[in-house]
Amino acid sequence: MYGFISNYVLIFVSFILFESCENNSSNCQLSYVLCESGQYKFQGSIVNGKKNGLWLTFEKDGALGTAESFSKDIPHGEFFAFWNDSLVMFHGFRKYGKRNGPFEQYSDNGNLSRKGFYRNDLKTGKWEEYTYDGRLNRIVEYFNKEETKVLLDNRLELPVPEE
Repeated sequence: MYGFISNYVLIFVSFILFESCENNSSNCQLSYVLCESGQYKFQGSIVNGKKNGLWLTFEKDGALGTAESFSKDIPHGEFFAFWNDSLVMFHGFRKYGKRNGPFEQYSDNGNLSRKGFYRNDLKTGKWEEYTYDGRLNRIVEYFNKEETKVLLDNRLELPVPEE
């Protein structure tokens, strides 16, 4: 689903970073650091000395590693992490530094491996776990990050390691 995303993210991000600084022009600067290879290590905007808006991190080979939003140096908003081949590893949302809202984790083949919901950085509600080839393996209910009930167990394979 998100496999094509990093090719378009870079173009879109450059526009967002520019707009972010345009809207806060008096105290804003675009910031980036280059690796020895000449590739970007990270890139984003700084407003009043703090990370603000969309920030990107890059692997040594130049591949996009993460894309996440910040507000006054605190992770806040949507975030993505990518496998080296640009497929999404996980996708979720943060509210003032804590995971809040829907969360999805993907295998390195692009198949969904886990999805659920976080509240104040704790797993809550129903979480679905999938096999490497994308078949539903388990549905588990969580309360305050503790597994409280297994609602379905197809016993297809061991649960996917945590993100």
